[in-house]
Amino acid sequence: MRGALGPGDDATPGSPRFLLLSGIQMELANREVHCRVQLSAGSQNYHGEAREMDSPTGRARAAARATLAAAEQVGPGISLGLEGVSMIDLFSRKYVAVSVEAAQDRHFLLLAGMVTLEPS
Repeated sequence: MRGALGPGDDATPGSPRFLLLSGIQMELANREVHCRVQLSAGSQNYHGEAREMDSPTGRARAAARATLAAAEQVGPGISLGLEGVSMIDLFSRKYVAVSVEAAQDRHFLLLAGMVTLEPS
């Protein structure tokens, strides 16, 4: 995929190729969750929003979709789609696992990630 990191590319914090979750806001109203996300890359900020039904999985989907909407703004021609979100209990902890379809021009890639769900 063009734009993907290769050997010698800089993906350290603060570089333009490194995205940092710098803000997340969840609002609950009328059985719906509205999530706003801010990503930072160097001195640039990118914002994304998403709405989903208010459930544990719906909140995870809203956060993932808002994050993808912000990440799509980083470069031209990048499309990111949420393939799925799953809540997993593993080793006495809760995790959120996501699968993302990424496309740029005619190149496609599946991305996956997992993060510990911290109690709020």
